Amino acid sequence: MKILKALLLVLIVITFSPLTIAQDRFKKELLDCLSNQNCNQAELYYNAYEINHGKNLELKRQIGNCYIEKVYQYLNDDICDSAQFVYNEYKRFTGKADKTLEFKMVECNKPKTGYLKIGGNIDILSKSLITIINDEENEIDGKSCIWEKQELPIGDYLVRIENDSIIPINKELTIIKGEITRLWVDVESNYAIVTFVVNSKNAEILFHNPKNDEWENMGNEKWDARLEFGSYEIKCQKRGFKDSFTHVDINKSSGREPYELNAPIPKGKFFITVNFAYSVIPQESYGFSLGYVNRFGGFFSFMGYGLNNGAGITANCDAKGFLKDGTLPNYIEEKTKRSRLSVMAGGIMRISESLYGRIGVGYGERNLYWGTEEGSYYRNLGYSVVKNRFDISGGLQLHINPVVFSLDYVVTGFKFSQFSEIKFGIGIAL
Repeated sequence: MKILKALLLVLIVITFSPLTIAQDRFKKELLDCLSNQNCNQAELYYNAYEINHGKNLELKRQIGNCYIEKVYQYLNDDICDSAQFVYNEYKRFTGKADKTLEFKMVECNKPKTGYLKIGGNIDILSKSLITIINDEENEIDGKSCIWEKQELPIGDYLVRIENDSIIPINKELTIIKGEITRLWVDVESNYAIVTFVVNSKNAEILFHNPKNDEWENMGNEKWDARLEFGSYEIKCQKRGFKDSFTHVDINKSSGREPYELNAPIPKGKFFITVNFAYSVIPQESYGFSLGYVNRFGGFFSFMGYGLNNGAGITANCDAKGFLKDGTLPNYIEEKTKRSRLSVMAGGIMRISESLYGRIGVGYGERNLYWGTEEGSYYRNLGYSVVKNRFDISGGLQLHINPVVFSLDYVVTGFKFSQFSEIKFGIGIAL
């Protein structure tokens, strides 16, 4: 019992000794400093704590984190000098570098600029005195800001626009890092600067002038106009196309965005082409196509070659030349004949201003005749179409006024690998 009381007395003395009380006080003060982000003061308390109690890696880590958080706060506020100072304190205390922080400080120290762009009535703005005033009362000529962005240091500015014909305009604005600040000056006027565009190559833009009741040619595809407030008719025309009309109302808000005019509409046209077709059998044929195109249209096509070559056929033979009874006539290569007939009709659909897609179907046949020295001819069924005598085709048609080009892929009897051909055409549209 006496031993137990003695141990308890020793424990009480150690716990409440001046050394232990000092250690607890240092730690408490250190944590209070960390909660207030007073990193340097926390470091001083840690040094005292370490002298009396030894190293504490967790407390040291918390102080390092305190420095890092403070660096990020300064970086977020773009206070680069303070961020660098605190980062140096962090490196001194921890003996380590942080590559991420070093990169962010390089970015922070780069010039901090944004852009200003002024828009509005170009005639009035171009004759005005435009002054940009920063917080330090420095004046900058703002003429280069009109319709073009001008680089400026970030911060608050006053833009002053002065002209004898208008009341002085004062606009406050803020330039933000890396962004374009746009200032639209709503100057009272009775006209606007407007851009008209038409999405059709070589289309002419004509303006109906109400003062003389005449159509005036304003150029091709794009027109930058100065127009009084009011309503106008604008016409677009192009060779081979129907004229298109656009009604526009010009007012104070006009000019901020381009007006897109209605494009000329392709006219319906009749066309005729001469065609040549070839396949790898080999087999060629010649013919013509005629038709009509608008948004939708149609065509008729005739192709032929050696149409009389099948007259007087003796019999049919297989692909190797054997007759039905198994005999093999004495064929002569020089007497080989071919024939081809294709009669099709189909539809056409406009894909773009000058390009059309086309598909067709109709009657189609191909024949190969092998001849003998005696003058007999035998139709080779292996290279002839005697069943499913029809053609299908798909292709494109291009109009470059007034010339027409066509390209089709044609298959006979659904035998794509054996009886297919490419058909070319050239002609004229009326």
